[in-house]
Amino acid sequence: MAPFRFVAVAALVVSTCGLAALEAKTPQQPPGRRGGPPPASPVETRLGSDDAAPREEQLKQLVVMLQVKLGDQNFNGAGIIFGRGGDQLYIVTARHVVRQALNTAESVRVRFRWLPGESKEARVLDDSDESLDIAVLAVSGLASLSLPNLAWNALVSPGGVKPGAEVVPIGFPDGRQWFTPQLRSRVQEVTGQFVEFQGELHAGNSGGALVTNDWGIVSIVSQIRPPTNQSSRIDRAIEKLKEWGYPVMLTEQPAGSSATTAPSDQGRGGRGVLLPPINDRARWRQMSFPPPNGGDVLITTIDGNPACASYNGGGCLWGVNADQVDYTRLIPLVCGEGHRARWGVTGYDDPKHWCSLARQ
Repeated sequence: MAPFRFVAVAALVVSTCGLAALEAKTPQQPPGRRGGPPPASPVETRLGSDDAAPREEQLKQLVVMLQVKLGDQNFNGAGIIFGRGGDQLYIVTARHVVRQALNTAESVRVRFRWLPGESKEARVLDDSDESLDIAVLAVSGLASLSLPNLAWNALVSPGGVKPGAEVVPIGFPDGRQWFTPQLRSRVQEVTGQFVEFQGELHAGNSGGALVTNDWGIVSIVSQIRPPTNQSSRIDRAIEKLKEWGYPVMLTEQPAGSSATTAPSDQGRGGRGVLLPPINDRARWRQMSFPPPNGGDVLITTIDGNPACASYNGGGCLWGVNADQVDYTRLIPLVCGEGHRARWGVTGYDDPKHWCSLARQ
């Protein structure tokens, strides 16, 4: 992370974080969503992947650690993988991590979550945006990176994040790689370009991800601007990267999967019957489904479609007793178009799928 910068313009501004501008030459389409029923795990939440790793671990695979040499300074920072093209992997980071005044970093070493103990050399590309505080890095030699199946649908729209929402930065503070504070920060304000948040921030967080409790990236950590911290909205950064022509593969999480926004439930069943709120236990009833489904699960009706109890809008809480469910956290997985957006199928195509059985 770059050392703090002090700018005197009626207020002290300490730079600590940001995005990296990206250069892309060979467009590449993001991989399609996988079809099939949701996973049967009652405890793990997932980021649009069939991998066994929980959502937090999958998100951390998208966040890289940076060791930077710029002039006579050596410091840490972070970045976010946003796409690949040809033989290159592209990373966005904070501009001030790799560029200061007219100087550009002579060396940037990148550490990937899935390659412990190794680092790869990155090039600082020409594209950057000072107002958003973002810049782009490229790492060549994809074959040597043993690239895993990255969970690209990791973004959350900042427009749906409300003041007071809990967020947490992931970065390289004080040399601690992929450090995730247990004490959450709080969103202060969302503006046209930035997400301002309150909470402790350290050198090394710059360029890393600011994520929601549901492990969705909402912004790129940029600066300490007392009395708050500033981060660049991820959607504005993505717009800029696409404008520059990079192969952006990061996409938003399916609707209803983020804990920052409320489910689109109108509070009525398929026949116009007024139902209790989603977080009311009276709204839910236990149902048991035969194989290949996952056994017992809580079911309700949303806009005429069956919906299962879920904490992330993707994986049903199979086998979790009604007394063990935290109803305040529920983000249902809704059959039909909601299920298609998450899994590629409506759930009604297969008569043995739980959606078809529940609707019957």
